[in-house]
Amino acid sequence: EEIQRALLKTGLDRSVREFLGVEDYGESKPSPVPYREALKRFRARPEATVVFEDSKAGVDSALAAGLRVIGVQGQSPLGENVARATSQI
Repeated sequence: EEIQRALLKTGLDRSVREFLGVEDYGESKPSPVPYREALKRFRARPEATVVFEDSKAGVDSALAAGLRVIGVQGQSPLGENVARATSQI
């Protein structure tokens, strides 16, 4: 529900057809399970996937799943460290 509200608020609901939330997989970030489940459900190849993350746990999760990660700095109110990301913006 939280993701759906955010999509509606930003107008992205018209562009995003599918998404996963914490209730869709057994383990939370920094486990690689969320990203592995997304790859499986969306039939995506790791080498053709880029992840945008604004948290250390998210960066660690995506890297552990073998994905390229763009760390988005300054988006988290907690001042998350995204330095391990493949690239940063």
